[in-house]
Amino acid sequence: MPIGMVSKATGLTPKAIRYYEGRGLLPKRPRSANGYRQYGEADIQRLIFIRRAKELGISLRRIADIVSLWPGVSCAMTRPVLTNVLKERIGELSAQIELFADLRRSLEEELDQLGRRPYSDHDNSVCTCLGDLPRLIPIGGTEENPQ
Repeated sequence: MPIGMVSKATGLTPKAIRYYEGRGLLPKRPRSANGYRQYGEADIQRLIFIRRAKELGISLRRIADIVSLWPGVSCAMTRPVLTNVLKERIGELSAQIELFADLRRSLEEELDQLGRRPYSDHDNSVCTCLGDLPRLIPIGGTEENPQ
């Protein structure tokens, strides 16, 4: 099956499919006489798994860990690994939710205080109205989400 059909079946772009193949998440595919990659049903199922895992916020590294277990191993062997990955992701989200709840409270407090602060005389080059707002979200990014 050519990449265009696989793209329609999985909801992934051909570029994403090639990217996942290049990263080793999808085995290298044989090429037809005209040079096009040929994919099978197992590739479609793997790509659907990858797409869903990405939608759940699982990193490509963790997805690669999971799919690398598949060849020659039963579902009963890989399910505990997937279970642990999902639990880790839930823990990450719980921490983020807590962080965002704290940030929301701080923003609401700052908004309330801002309305009660008198205007200050400054030279219009610097506004210090938010000077006391604590930094709750670290500046910078991660390997998979650089800023």
